[in-house]
Amino acid sequence: NRTNKMKQPEIQVGKLLEEAIENHRKRNFSTADKMYTTILKKVPDHPDALHNLGILAVEVGEKTHALNNLRKVVEKYGQFKQFHISLSDALIEFNEVEEAQVAIKLAEEKDFGGAEIDKLKERLSLK
Repeated sequence: NRTNKMKQPEIQVGKLLEEAIENHRKRNFSTADKMYTTILKKVPDHPDALHNLGILAVEVGEKTHALNNLRKVVEKYGQFKQFHISLSDALIEFNEVEEAQVAIKLAEEKDFGGAEIDKLKERLSLK
């Protein structure tokens, strides 16, 4: 049945994403990284895999990897507030002050303001 064959990769990716997130939560970073990367090989630009891989890279201090993934997810899926928050947070974490200011301003222009943005602006003011 053709329909079942088409849905199969989505189901596999969904299950793999759940497992990757669980490993990430348990701080099994190497395993989670491999799983997120596998998802991206199957579904390039998968928003959750890109985002989570960027977050994971922040957690292990891989600046270039983190920012590349988070910039890409914001560029491709900028309609989601959390992606803007995560990018802005990572930019502050890695002391990229000017780009963080621009990222926060962009988030505000998209009406993504609120407590999370206020906290980011407060952290940024301390840099």
